[in-house]
Amino acid sequence: MDKSHTAIDRLKLILQEPRTHWLILFLVALDFLCYITMIIISYLWPAAEQGEHWIFEALLVVSFIIDTIFLLEITLNVFAFGFLDYFIKNPYWLLHIFDSSLVVTAFLLEIFLHGKQREVMGLLIVLRFWRLIKVLGSVAVGVGTYDEQKQRDLINKNEQLSKELERVMTIVEEIAKEDRWSDERMEKVFRENI
Repeated sequence: MDKSHTAIDRLKLILQEPRTHWLILFLVALDFLCYITMIIISYLWPAAEQGEHWIFEALLVVSFIIDTIFLLEITLNVFAFGFLDYFIKNPYWLLHIFDSSLVVTAFLLEIFLHGKQREVMGLLIVLRFWRLIKVLGSVAVGVGTYDEQKQRDLINKNEQLSKELERVMTIVEEIAKEDRWSDERMEKVFRENI
């Protein structure tokens, strides 16, 4: 039981790392770039689209792989944080619900639509723009996590320095009470404590 808790805790840490958010950000941009490239190619060379050109097929495969990774990311988040914590109790709950519905819809459409039916996927391109919300959300979560960690580190450092200062001040007060505050004594105290 202890090992499963540590595995879930490690998974939570990995999913919340800024590197993970940057990876998701990169994949969103790459996926978006694939669809923009398909639009540009189909506009400039309509014959290539009709013949199911290898470029279209390659871009669709890349997009499908990225959508699969997004689906895996959502599944891992729900597994690690639990359904309620990920979708309901999270401050970004609306973003998570919207993003999850986009990912599942895109994934299912890419599986079931073929040939000319894929033109319906053009509607998803509009929704892909909304994925920029995911990008902004990922950046916001990453920055927020970094700021929270930095704040905790600063609070701990402040407490540590306060205790150290209190200890040094106690020594200084004791020496001052002894009325033997020589330069040598002062130098020794500061050398030992600083």
